Amino acid sequence: MYPAIILASLAMITALSYFNGFSPADLNQTILVAVVAAITFMSIIYFLNVAFGVVGKFLVLIFMVLQLAGSTGTYPLELSGDFVAKITNYLPFTHVVTAFRSTISGGPNIKGNLAFLIAVAVVMILLTIALLEFKVRFKSNKNNLNESNIDDKLAV
Repeated sequence: MYPAIILASLAMITALSYFNGFSPADLNQTILVAVVAAITFMSIIYFLNVAFGVVGKFLVLIFMVLQLAGSTGTYPLELSGDFVAKITNYLPFTHVVTAFRSTISGGPNIKGNLAFLIAVAVVMILLTIALLEFKVRFKSNKNNLNESNIDDKLAV
């Protein structure tokens, strides 16, 4: 998955540059933000799908709506209400928007934003690995129990 989304990020920036004349203040950092954002969101989506199945897909939808409302990319924070003001700093998309604004128009350092996004991605990847490992072990133990029950019944 990750190579595909990295290529998609590169293709997006290339297409914007070629077809729309997109010329950010720092092209390399803009590409870096696109790649890190893609990895982060893919990790979140994959974890929710692995953890909750079909319900996880619905949770992704809710998560993305919260992201749009809380990122201050559409409306200023002052117009969004108290709830949004409380969650905005904890939403990955807020950090993506801030980092893109900085790299596109020249602004403050994006290291803090990238660190947050990488931390979220690493946590989601580790949780996904742990969950998959748990599911494999649980299924293996369940199969072993079923096999021992069959052996007991055959012995009688």
